[in-house]
Amino acid sequence: MKWQSALLAVVWIALAVPANAEFYKYRDKNGVMRFTDNLVEVPVDQRPGVGRYKEADDDLTPEDREKKAAERAAAEKLRQQTTAATAEEQAAEKAAAAEFAGTITSADELNRKNNEMFEEYQALDRERQALKKDGTGVRTRAASNAYNEKVKELNQRFETYKKRQEAFQQQVDAFNAKQQAQSAGAEEKKN
Repeated sequence: MKWQSALLAVVWIALAVPANAEFYKYRDKNGVMRFTDNLVEVPVDQRPGVGRYKEADDDLTPEDREKKAAERAAAEKLRQQTTAATAEEQAAEKAAAAEFAGTITSADELNRKNNEMFEEYQALDRERQALKKDGTGVRTRAASNAYNEKVKELNQRFETYKKRQEAFQQQVDAFNAKQQAQSAGAEEKKN
C-alpha cells in the first residue's frame, strides 16, 4: 500500500511540473513553411533536420520574464500617457488653426504670427532630434512599439504644422496682394 501511495505521489509531482511544448517547423511538398507540435506530422525524410521552433521568451529565467513584463507594462503606460497628451495637443492645434482662419490686417500681426510659426517649428524640430536620440536605445519590442507610436504622433503634429504653415502663407499672399492693390490705388490717385 505504501509503494502505491509513493507511486501516486511521483505521478502527481510529474504532472505538476510545467510541460514545455515543442513545435517543429518544416516545409510541405508545396514548399510552404509549416509548424506542428506533433513530430509524426513531419515528413520522414525531413525529420533528421527538422528545426525546433522557439519563442523569444522560451530561454528566459523567471526573473528575466518578470523584467520583460515590467518593461512591457512601462511601455504601455508611456503609450497611454503619450496618447492622452496627443489628444490635448490636437485640441490646442485645432484652436490655433482656427486663429489662422482670419485675415491679417497689419504688418505687425504678420510678423508676430511668423515668429510664432518659427518658434513652433523649432520646438517640433528639437522634439524630433530628442526622439531620434532616444530611438538608439530601444531594445525590446514593447519599447520599440512605444517609440514608433511617439514617432507617429510627432509626424502627425508636423503634418498639422505644415497645414497651418500653408494657411499662413495664403494669408501672407492675401496681405501682400492687398498692400499692392492699395499701393497701385494710391499711385493712380497721384496721377
